[in-house]
Amino acid sequence: MLSPESIVAVHDKGTVQLELSFHQKWIASAGSDGGLLLRLVENQEKAVICKPHNYRRNGCTALVFSRDSQHIVTVGDQSTINCWNWEFTNHGSVKAQAAGDYLERVLHSLGSQHDQENTALEAMPPVSEEPTEEQSTWLEAVEEKVHKAEDEKYADCKSELRREIGQLRGRLLEMIDSNEGAPDLERLDREEFILDMEQHDRLQAEEDQQIQQVKEEIQLSSLAKMFLRQQIKSECWDSMAVKGKIIKAFRGSLEVSNYPMMSRSENEVRELARVKTLRTVEQADREARNEAVDILRKAAQAKDEVEEEEEEGGDEGAAKEEGEEGDAGALYGSHGPKFGGGCEFLYSQFELHSPVARKHQITLLKDCMHRIAETFNKEFEEVARLKQAEIARIREKNVRISKIIQQLQLTEQLVQPTLQSEEQPEGMLTVQDEEVRVEKYLSPEERQKEEEAMRLEEERKLAEMGDNPRERALDMMMGGRLEANVEEDLFKDLPRPDFMQKDPAERTEEEIRAALEFEKKEAEFLEEREKLRKALEGELRKLQSTIAQAMDNFDERLRKLFDLKINTEMALHQEPLKVVGLVSSLQVEEEIAGRERQLNALLEDKKTLKTQLSVVIKSARTKTDECRELYDQMLADDKTLDRNFKRDFADCELFVDQLYKLFKRRPRGQKLKPGASEGGLMSVQKSQNPFSQRPPTAAGDGQRLSVKGSEDGMSELDHPSHMPEGVDAVQWDRLVLARRRKYDSETKLKAVALKLAEMESFLKRRQIEEDRLQAEIQDAFSELNRSFVMIYLHHAAHPKQPGLSTFFLSLSLSLSP
Repeated sequence: MLSPESIVAVHDKGTVQLELSFHQKWIASAGSDGGLLLRLVENQEKAVICKPHNYRRNGCTALVFSRDSQHIVTVGDQSTINCWNWEFTNHGSVKAQAAGDYLERVLHSLGSQHDQENTALEAMPPVSEEPTEEQSTWLEAVEEKVHKAEDEKYADCKSELRREIGQLRGRLLEMIDSNEGAPDLERLDREEFILDMEQHDRLQAEEDQQIQQVKEEIQLSSLAKMFLRQQIKSECWDSMAVKGKIIKAFRGSLEVSNYPMMSRSENEVRELARVKTLRTVEQADREARNEAVDILRKAAQAKDEVEEEEEEGGDEGAAKEEGEEGDAGALYGSHGPKFGGGCEFLYSQFELHSPVARKHQITLLKDCMHRIAETFNKEFEEVARLKQAEIARIREKNVRISKIIQQLQLTEQLVQPTLQSEEQPEGMLTVQDEEVRVEKYLSPEERQKEEEAMRLEEERKLAEMGDNPRERALDMMMGGRLEANVEEDLFKDLPRPDFMQKDPAERTEEEIRAALEFEKKEAEFLEEREKLRKALEGELRKLQSTIAQAMDNFDERLRKLFDLKINTEMALHQEPLKVVGLVSSLQVEEEIAGRERQLNALLEDKKTLKTQLSVVIKSARTKTDECRELYDQMLADDKTLDRNFKRDFADCELFVDQLYKLFKRRPRGQKLKPGASEGGLMSVQKSQNPFSQRPPTAAGDGQRLSVKGSEDGMSELDHPSHMPEGVDAVQWDRLVLARRRKYDSETKLKAVALKLAEMESFLKRRQIEEDRLQAEIQDAFSELNRSFVMIYLHHAAHPKQPGLSTFFLSLSLSLSP
């Protein structure tokens, strides 16, 4: 036997379109059944299935992914468009964001290629798709000219041949028409008018082949429909332990439906048996422990108390047990036990502390819902059988009523209730003969068999209508009846003698006596007929009232069943609410625990980052302090050089101011005013605008200075041509040497200032990051504390009412800062 390697979900009516997401991770398929299937490309066994459109309206005709693959648009018949969006988990949203980023990078990388291709295509000359005369070859042109010449040469001959063929066709049709009106002996078969038998046989063979092909297509289509029907029947009908059914009232619009129920799977039955076994063990263990506690308590009371106090203690214990039994119904939490949903294995609502107990309680509550529906369905089936019995009794009475109406020649209508299709769903799968409104096709063999059966039936009827002594004797002696029917005889007129047609004056004495006797007999007959009429009318009214009373009684019974259905619906809706509360509590507890684990991991990561950042800040602060000390020392040295200038050039008192101006002169773009270094540093320290121009690095600034303040510029300033009048060469050399020392000091000071500003900026950014990490750690601590409060509220609210846990959690979230 062949066994599949894997079983995957497919469309029931074929696939219309396949679509791959832009990030090439997902594949979607739309089908004529209206379904939408989404799978992972690397794992196609698991699929997400949804039904956006109706299969009766051609299902889903098209689909497309959005560019970020977060939405899917499906199109159905009659201009129906649905848009679907993903609801990701935290982990799934991270993956989806990563896939979207990857797509953006790929599209960005392909954008330049697309632009180059579009530019190249626009530069290409246009290409004509339709062939022109210039594009045809020389051979094609020659062939076309030859064909035109032949058509012109033999045009008259062709037209003459067409005319002769038309005449032959007309004569043949006339002969066929005259043959149809000829006598049978002179009439020819239609095949004898066929002139070309080979052509006829060929056409007949082609027609038979087409017919066979159509038959095969119809058979395949019917086979596909039968397969689909069988699949729908097995999934939606055969799998139902109780089919959906409705009972309608005889009068009025009241109707009651049952509860359709699917057969329980083996896993559900096995799980229910396991839970019941565990509960039996738990209850036995509890009873044994309670008995042991009672024995120890009674033994202690026997030693310490007198016999009267022991009796009082026993009475109190019995009262306590009775109170617990009385509270058991109140602690159940719904009206399920009143409608067949009670279960001895259910937990009390004060015992649902552990997740295992809640899961067991969910399994037991599902079993309770199943038994509540079963209990109502039994009552429903009893009422359904009662309606069938009432309809059968009404049909029996209608036989008598129809006979009375026929005898009394009344026009009253019979009350003939029937079961509708909703009340007997089994009949919906069976096609009755009267439901087929088209004529049934019969093959020649079937038609021959039907004609033979009709011929035999006609022969049988003719044989029965022949000379039958028994039938003739029954008609002659007893009027064609074996039993006498008084009612029918009373409603027939008495046969009047022939002399009653004569004039009374012309009658003889015997005819007069016979006429008097006939009139007396006729009066008695009419009196009996009137009595019978009144009796039949009374019987008719009694039968009609009996039918009406029976219908009213059944409708009243159906109203009681409707009331029971309302109460059962209430009980059935209470049980799912308990299940939802338990499932919600399990989910909330699991989410809180997961969030707690996530917060602890986040907290550990933040602490590790903060420790590493503290080490970096400590090292950066030490290096910044060292750089600041170096900067302060170099700044003091620079100011000392500036103050010592006039003292060093005291011997040039007449030119000291002019020499000082030359001392402060710098190459264009490199002149550094006094205090410029401090001002640049302070501007960097005070600037808090993140969009302002950032200070350049020391290395970059040194390179810029080496370019702009080269030796060429300083050499040009040191040239004797700039020496003022009255200053000798020795004094000029001293000035050049002092200016060189001052320039080198300013250059080094500026480089150190920029380096210090960069180090302080780096230190400030690290301190901001440290403050941010500290705030995030505090927020994580606060959220972790809130999660502890949520767990406490959850456990505090759950034993009393499972549904209150979610309320308390939402309340705590809304009140938390």
